[in-house]
Amino acid sequence: MLSQAQIDYFDNLTPGSIIPLTKAKDPELFKQAAFDYIDLYGHSIGFVQDYTAITKYPPIPLKLVEIKNN
Repeated sequence: MLSQAQIDYFDNLTPGSIIPLTKAKDPELFKQAAFDYIDLYGHSIGFVQDYTAITKYPPIPLKLVEIKNN
């Protein structure tokens, strides 16, 4: 289960940023938190480089959302 601090951390990442898991005090816990965030909140973040880092994706343009919903 994610803490509010973990949710806020992932929510507030800058789009396009790449965060190596090695920057975390506990890389395995950080990796699991990222998986949990993806499961709960969708794919606004993802893994890169064989699960050695996470990245925040830019938001989907509203026009694409409208096309998909039609």
